[in-house]
Amino acid sequence: MIHFSHKRSAFAFRAPKAPRRRRHGQVLFGVLGVGFYRHRGYSAAGRRKVLAHGGGKGEEEQKSQNGFTLVETLIAISVLLVALGGPMTIAQRGLSAAFVSRDQVTASFLAQEAIEYVRKVRDGNGIAGSGTSWLSGLDPACVTSACRVDALANTVAACPAGGCPALRYNTTNHTYNYSSVGPNNVLSPFIRSVRITRVPNADCPSPALACEVTVTVTVSWQTRMNARTTTVVDYLLDWQK
Repeated sequence: MIHFSHKRSAFAFRAPKAPRRRRHGQVLFGVLGVGFYRHRGYSAAGRRKVLAHGGGKGEEEQKSQNGFTLVETLIAISVLLVALGGPMTIAQRGLSAAFVSRDQVTASFLAQEAIEYVRKVRDGNGIAGSGTSWLSGLDPACVTSACRVDALANTVAACPAGGCPALRYNTTNHTYNYSSVGPNNVLSPFIRSVRITRVPNADCPSPALACEVTVTVTVSWQTRMNARTTTVVDYLLDWQK
């Protein structure tokens, strides 16, 4: 096709322009975007121009926006992980502190139970009258070595050389004891030992037997692989003297 130019003295030959090939994405956008640009008030020529350029966005701009969306997703995930990390750490530490407090309270009650049992034996010997030592039932098991006391079975026994055994926990009546292990009587993490020490007192009528003793109860256990110990000390007197 030959065009004649009136502004130049010579003939100017212009080759016809090759039709522009649209990419698949541009064609799809052109099909779907006709109604949008018609709604925005674009003329027919304006719609063809905009759709011919892929909706008014060049290829470089589309690539840039696609990559930026991926970066935004990664940043959002990172921020979310950082935001959730703090509360999860606080919750974990709170649960750990709750478990430690639970075991601490249980150990304190077990130590107090042993103290009260020794006190009961002392009072029972005093009520029995003269001729009964006020440490009867506790000496020599708890005086010469550490011993274990079972308040439910009303028994006192010296601990072996390797140490006192662990208490059992009855899952039916929720009590601690030294009975045999069974389906409803399982091993607990608590180990309790009782030791009685005579306190010398020159004013005591029987210095050899002493009129005052120190009762030391130690309860040890493990919470989440951490060894812990609770010790309760009490002083008892021979109130008959």
